[in-house]
Amino acid sequence: MTKIIISILIGSLFVCGVQIGIYKGRLLEKEKYQDVLIENASLKKEIGKYQKAIEVINCESGGKHHGVWGDNGRSFGGLQIQQATFKELSEEMGKPNLQWWNFKHQVQVFFYALENDKAKKWSCYTED
Repeated sequence: MTKIIISILIGSLFVCGVQIGIYKGRLLEKEKYQDVLIENASLKKEIGKYQKAIEVINCESGGKHHGVWGDNGRSFGGLQIQQATFKELSEEMGKPNLQWWNFKHQVQVFFYALENDKAKKWSCYTED
């Protein structure tokens, strides 16, 4: 009789363990699902940011950087940013040593502007 009771107890513990495992597994699955959603939302935001940059660059300079001047010589490069605006934004972002003439630096400043509601400084920028 004792063996039967022990067998029932072990079986019950096993079933409980399986149920707890399934429950925990579902929680983990839900957490992973949420992580994937967050990751994809973040990725979607990043892709949107890059698409917006391409749109503005194509509009401002036709995708060219060197030798492209606008606003009667006040704006330069692929993003047609004025030196004063570039300086203001690069200092705001804590990177005062960025170079106005450097296209990569112009893109960094543009992304900062996008993330901080300052992209309206570009005439080609439109909100979707």
